[in-house]
Amino acid sequence: MKVQHASMRLCAALLAFVAACGGGGGGGSGGGDAGGGPDGGSQLLDGGCPGESVCGRQLFAGVERGDARAMLSDETATYLLTWTIDESSVWRIGDDGGELLGTVPDQIVNVRLLMDDDSLYVSGDRGVVRVGKAEPGALEVITGEPAGSVALDSTHVYWFVFDPPDIEPTIKRRAKTGGEVEIVAEGEEVGLQSEIAVLGEHIYWNEDVNLRRKPLAGGASELFGALDSHGAPGACVPCIGRMTAADGRLYWFTEGPDGTFFHRTAADAFEPELLVTRSRLSVSPEHPLVVLDDQLYWGPIGGGIEHAPVSGGEPVRVPTGGLAGVFVPSSAGLHVSSLTGIVRALELGGCPE
Repeated sequence: MKVQHASMRLCAALLAFVAACGGGGGGGSGGGDAGGGPDGGSQLLDGGCPGESVCGRQLFAGVERGDARAMLSDETATYLLTWTIDESSVWRIGDDGGELLGTVPDQIVNVRLLMDDDSLYVSGDRGVVRVGKAEPGALEVITGEPAGSVALDSTHVYWFVFDPPDIEPTIKRRAKTGGEVEIVAEGEEVGLQSEIAVLGEHIYWNEDVNLRRKPLAGGASELFGALDSHGAPGACVPCIGRMTAADGRLYWFTEGPDGTFFHRTAADAFEPELLVTRSRLSVSPEHPLVVLDDQLYWGPIGGGIEHAPVSGGEPVRVPTGGLAGVFVPSSAGLHVSSLTGIVRALELGGCPE
């Protein structure tokens, strides 16, 4: 199963490369993916499609026979989650290379990576594990249940779980400091594959084609709005591919027979705006939606990066130097990995002279 998973990701990357490059010939390997760490300077790399180039420098040499699954950045470092046939590992990557923070249960399905000021949270079919940012080896299991979407607020970790026939669709939470697991929502008010997000004083989730919310302090859930299924028959499941909260708004994308549709709405009233339309099954639910500097970023199927203004507009494809793994935009720049976890910092403005 694990070998099959890695093979499917590689095949998807190759197919997406052909589609993204208009069916043209092969781009380069991105300047070569072998190496033992930072390369010491920026290099002009093949952009991944004929005639494209991008400037970048290598920060991390990757993991032998590994697979990059998720990446995040803060003001001090970039954090990478890698998977091999035996284990999943969390790395902290700076200008001087990578440091192993910890090895976590081997996550295969619905893999997510979140963070707060002090910790990283790795989730997937083996549960949710907290990894300390500053202290390698500091691990804590939040839950061993298979987790789908995961969200954080200042005090709690939230996760969606559905594991038939033992566990019906449920949203749960636990305080970051420990304690009992609490049920936030369950039963008919939770969809078969719910995306969750915390915004302001509420937690939001999709119940099939409905968007619901509930106060973080407790109380009853309420219907926030009805999602446009864009012609999908019946209750489009899963209706939402990914959902995130940023700048006081919810952002999400949905799949329909006629394409992939990106929307946003304010938190105080359900007034969805259509931002971007892409072709059907072209956007990867493995990659998070990221909002930074008035741009919405997402990952096409098979790797790469696209973005568009948060207010709507034409999407832009970012050359990634032949890399087709995961990415993270941050205030420090745009970091992209290969499928095996080689990490490069891209300088989209061109190489310094």
